[in-house]
Amino acid sequence: MTADIEGGYGETPDEVAGSVADIIRAGAVGINLEDGTHAQMPIRSIEDAVERIRAAREAATKEGVPLVINARIDLYLKHIGDDETRFAETVQRSKAYLAAGADCIFPFGLTDPKVIADLVTAVKAPVNIVGRPGVPDVSRLQRLGVARVSTASGPSLVAMSVTRRIAAELRAKGQLNVLESPMKRADAQQLFSVRQD
Repeated sequence: MTADIEGGYGETPDEVAGSVADIIRAGAVGINLEDGTHAQMPIRSIEDAVERIRAAREAATKEGVPLVINARIDLYLKHIGDDETRFAETVQRSKAYLAAGADCIFPFGLTDPKVIADLVTAVKAPVNIVGRPGVPDVSRLQRLGVARVSTASGPSLVAMSVTRRIAAELRAKGQLNVLESPMKRADAQQLFSVRQD
């Protein structure tokens, strides 16, 4: 299981290490660790992000788990810099994060196929792309050299939007036909059954 631990659930690298150890003990063998923040500064300095990744790697080593650290870079998500400087800094951060112990680079919000291919070539390490409308399909991403595609909150947002539409129709019309579905209750229960192979 991979856990999205956002900024690491800690203000300091030591606190991040403590969170990572707890998460490993809960059963995670991978984490997403991002350099973006919700503070006034939208992204951590490279030095700060590196120390947090290094702390996560050291915590995993102490726990005896070869944790997969997926280092999320938020420059594209937060539109920091222009196209040229954003790419250059993404490469710089990627190399620093890999040297600190990251296994995979996750440039969240990067969608341009040429830039994706250029990044894969520049970092020479696994690259994770978030799948969403407007992003090339999985087979094309694979041809570009992408190692991993994450759907992030996409499926949840689709499900929530359908639920919101159903609620609005029920409230407006009171007609229950909006609840028709090709999936029946037994089908849903089957998803949670234990296979008897």
